[in-house]
Amino acid sequence: MNDISPDRNLSPVPRRLRGTGVSPGLAVASAMVLKRQHWRTGWYHLPADHIDHEVLRFTTAIAAAEEELRQLRQRLNGELTEAVSIIDSHLLMLTDKMVVGRTDAIIRQQLVNAEWALAQALSEIRERFERIDDAYIRARYADIKHVADRVFGLLTGRQLAPVIDNTQPVILVANDFSPEDTLRMQAQGVCGFLSEKGGPTSHTAIIARSLGIPAVVGLEHITSQVRNGDQLLLDGSSGLVVLHPQADDLALLDEQSARRHGLRDQLEPYIPLASVSLDGVAVRLSANIEMCAELAVGR
Repeated sequence: MNDISPDRNLSPVPRRLRGTGVSPGLAVASAMVLKRQHWRTGWYHLPADHIDHEVLRFTTAIAAAEEELRQLRQRLNGELTEAVSIIDSHLLMLTDKMVVGRTDAIIRQQLVNAEWALAQALSEIRERFERIDDAYIRARYADIKHVADRVFGLLTGRQLAPVIDNTQPVILVANDFSPEDTLRMQAQGVCGFLSEKGGPTSHTAIIARSLGIPAVVGLEHITSQVRNGDQLLLDGSSGLVVLHPQADDLALLDEQSARRHGLRDQLEPYIPLASVSLDGVAVRLSANIEMCAELAVGR
């Protein structure tokens, strides 16, 4: 379950924080802090005649996780092709022998509960990934962890996706967000997010950029520094976050926004012109379009 931290009074002293901007854009809104559930995978021994039932409980959770992801994939209606490919990769992880096969084996060999077995399998996978030199490949462990968290939630009967009940735009703050969390943000009035974990090549960042949701990640202990209702300003390009922004911060935001719109206006007359270099060489311009709404921008 994701619990929303309680409101507490804070002296509105402005603070500037710097993280890694992974999705460009400016946002100002109240914070909503999501406290992620840390799965407590208690160990308990099972009688041998209970093992088949425990394996069935695990495979049922896997099947339910697959169904959740398929439903989310279907709701995309063919848009956000990159997001679809990420969901497909998560579906594949739910059939991977390192996750499913190893957990099944631990349940049977050690006569233990499914939660403990999955945690042990995940620990083994993490150790393997930590030995990988390539940073991009090493970061893919986060996807496996997100998939495993979904299964943990189903095994324990606890809710994984954050419940966001808001009538005003908010900036979400959490330890981490999965790609699936990010896909839901657009329909929940979220105008940006901050997280302690993540990086520019994470699948969460890729989806945020596709959806145009400003995001800053790599902010250590941000969930303990920000509280519900705190006013936040974030710049997803520079990675700047201002907690309790003042009038001058907001004026700077307006100035930057006006500058970006001005640059767009300056470039607009060039849009219908042919893409030809000064020496007469034609240059073909293409756009990577994820959603129909992006067509106007591409033009």
